[in-house]
Amino acid sequence: MVCLAFGEQDIEKTAISIDNLIQLGLVRIDFDRCFLDDKQYEDFYSTSLLESLSICNPLTDLRLKIQSLLEKNYSKNEIALDLNISILDIEDCLEEKKVELKKGVCELTSLGNMFVNICC
Repeated sequence: MVCLAFGEQDIEKTAISIDNLIQLGLVRIDFDRCFLDDKQYEDFYSTSLLESLSICNPLTDLRLKIQSLLEKNYSKNEIALDLNISILDIEDCLEEKKVELKKGVCELTSLGNMFVNICC
């Protein structure tokens, strides 16, 4: 998660790294707790990754294309055939979606603290 705040753009690589740290017992992530001061999360809300996911992504582009075709009186069947997707996909795509960050706390475990003290 820290990687996202400081420019890491590869979500999969970041997720694997965090999973590894958890499995090794070096960090613990708790989504049942969070910081009361939202300033603790500012770096995460201002990442270009979050902004790009919120504004411009393939699903948003597809939704805009479908909406445009519907405004031109194309039927959902015609759109499905034209875009090679199902009507269910069209309906799902038309549902408003947004990217949200889930607040939580990531902290070093005792082992993680020992690891940092020895290696850093």
